[in-house]
Amino acid sequence: QSAADKKYFSVLHKAYQNLENAPHNDLASALTKHFAVINLLIPPPEMQRIMGAYARSEWDELNAAESMEAEGANARALAYIQAAVALHPQSSDAQFILGLAQAKRGNIAAARQAYTAAKVNPMSFTADYINQELAKLPAQQ
Repeated sequence: QSAADKKYFSVLHKAYQNLENAPHNDLASALTKHFAVINLLIPPPEMQRIMGAYARSEWDELNAAESMEAEGANARALAYIQAAVALHPQSSDAQFILGLAQAKRGNIAAARQAYTAAKVNPMSFTADYINQELAKLPAQQ
């Protein structure tokens, strides 16, 4: 490993230790902290350059969405989340994050639909979070 790689992994390790020790009660806050760590370590333009050599995953779109939302570009952020779902409909993570975004914007029916889609193929740790977020939504009319 180069000196730069050692520094990067040292900072990343410390940041994740802080993340693990930070109080959070849901996936939304954990993901927000995760993205903040990544964005501190690697500026978005550098991340785009690095990732250009790899196949795109849903996380490419979701990371871009998180950066845009942090800048206040909420409509563009939602478009990137929707792109992640369109490109990777089997991704419970993308569907779950779409549900969070829709709920945050008051689109309850769309949030419920995304959470329900996320339950089709949930990762083991995601299923509980999906149920928690579904329980937060107002009852269906």
